[in-house]
Amino acid sequence: MLKTTGKAAIVMPDNVLFEGGAGETVRRKLLETTDLHTILRLPTGIFYAHGVKANVLFFDNRPAAGEPQTKEVWFYDYRTNIHHTLKKKPLRFDDPQKLIELYNPANQHERKETWHLEKNPEGRWRRFSYEEITVRDKAGLISCG
Repeated sequence: MLKTTGKAAIVMPDNVLFEGGAGETVRRKLLETTDLHTILRLPTGIFYAHGVKANVLFFDNRPAAGEPQTKEVWFYDYRTNIHHTLKKKPLRFDDPQKLIELYNPANQHERKETWHLEKNPEGRWRRFSYEEITVRDKAGLISCG
């Protein structure tokens, strides 16, 4: 439970972001009732056992409204070609500095994508509208590439 103006970040394994049933119900409710503005896609071995991919979801609570609170979701892919382990190569504070720069919490409306289909398909920072996400199979939050 969050206060009406509360902010949260939660860590979740990949399967929670694309499975149907209760997972889909929770994702749709989260998109409707909060501003789910950012998802950080992490490589294996950061929070869970080797082989389990994790994500951090950042969202802000909002007062109840007649329309969905999430307008767009920004994804940062800190997964592709990135390798960490819990013991030999743990995630350090300096590692996600580019995300911290791009995240821009004070001025989210000024965020700029680094991903572009032709110019920069390797870009890690990309956004999707509420409509683009909710028309996907089960409103999945993973297959965003």
